[in-house]
Amino acid sequence: GPRVMARMHEWKLVFYPSQPSVELYDLRNAPGELNNLYDVPQHGDAKRHMLHWYARTCGGTANHWRSISWQRTCCLS
Repeated sequence: GPRVMARMHEWKLVFYPSQPSVELYDLRNAPGELNNLYDVPQHGDAKRHMLHWYARTCGGTANHWRSISWQRTCCLS
């Protein structure tokens, strides 16, 4: 389904508006995006940083993704 992706340096955050699912990937250490790190406690700082960055860069708030019904990608490397 549709998704919203935000990528910054080695991190990628993926939202699925039609599902209560959020994914966080460490592209430096796991470039295949096989392990979702969103709920892994030791990656909490990266998660908060990406949510804050998404809100600032892509507009809206950190919860803005819930109302998006189309795919959007924001990248800053």
